[in-house]
Amino acid sequence: MGDITLSLGTATGTELEELHRALLKAKATELSEIRRLQLRHSAGYGDEAGRESVLTEKERAETRHRMLSRLADAVGDRFL
Repeated sequence: MGDITLSLGTATGTELEELHRALLKAKATELSEIRRLQLRHSAGYGDEAGRESVLTEKERAETRHRMLSRLADAVGDRFL
């Protein structure tokens, strides 16, 4: 795709800190989901189609985690 530029308008330091915290919490949630799906897949739950579905969901969670990391880094760079 390409570069994305986001604008939050004027934000206070406190607002940026809280946004950064929210992004870190969302990252933690996705990481927990990734680990849960890894365990489910490695334990061999379900049939082959079910395991493929778990892998697809894990890949999607990894993408979300990666993008949240990039956003958190960008926001963190603004006030750290």
